[in-house]
Amino acid sequence: MSNNVNIGGNGSYKGFQSVQEHYDDSLKYNRWLKGVRPKVQDKKYLLLQFKHPGSGKCNPKRCNCSFTIAGIETAINKAWKVKEAFSSFAVASDFWEWYEREIEETTQIENDLKTYRQIFQKIENEYFAGINPNTKRKRSREIDNDIKSFDGYYGNIFKKLPN
Repeated sequence: MSNNVNIGGNGSYKGFQSVQEHYDDSLKYNRWLKGVRPKVQDKKYLLLQFKHPGSGKCNPKRCNCSFTIAGIETAINKAWKVKEAFSSFAVASDFWEWYEREIEETTQIENDLKTYRQIFQKIENEYFAGINPNTKRKRSREIDNDIKSFDGYYGNIFKKLPN
């Protein structure tokens, strides 16, 4: 019995050459993707090239895919989506909104930052919506004792911060 283990391939890493071969093979296999195709830029970026709706110019557009074997497969799937989208959109602006959302995968970040004034107002509203822990009665903006308690604890802090 032999201790030799035979694993497929010659065991050498081809690197960029392997990725380039996969890219070329994928384009040959997907040749019926007429009008839309992945394009390599600077040997490291994958873009989608097609005639832009509205202008009719054939320029490459970002597709958020790396130039790896997995990235090539993703880019080809996205190229199919773009080809199908050409027939489903009647207005160029609708197409570009879809393209940014689905192909470029850009996300809109919601601005949830609050100003000090908004935070202080929320604290004040919550304070006066609560109950007094000693008397178990609802706090009120009309009762001097509740106003003094609020100002004594929170008001001193709020006054130290600039507007």
